[in-house]
Amino acid sequence: MDYQTFQFVVLLGVPSLAVYAYGKYTQKSPEDLEQHLKTNYSAEVMAARRNNEALKEMFAKRAKSGAFDDETEEKLDRVLRGGRTRGRVQRINHDNVDFHAAKRSENDEK
Repeated sequence: MDYQTFQFVVLLGVPSLAVYAYGKYTQKSPEDLEQHLKTNYSAEVMAARRNNEALKEMFAKRAKSGAFDDETEEKLDRVLRGGRTRGRVQRINHDNVDFHAAKRSENDEK
């Protein structure tokens, strides 16, 4: 083995194996992780479960009818757009619009 290969293995291989081994042997079981979530983050876990149930019901209704009702459509639209209305989604730089309009008029005159 030449020096560059040895150096590559020592500098990249050994630390990589050490990190992998540390993670593998200190990893908690899924049951322990679930218990940790329940004890330390019970409010967040319950809120997430309630939200999941509400979404299941909403999408089950949609699967039956093929479309959302107007109220649900409006709620999803608000969520997806972050509270912005449809008219304010695209921002326009008016200086840029004026510049390109002037360029178009120059090209039309030529």
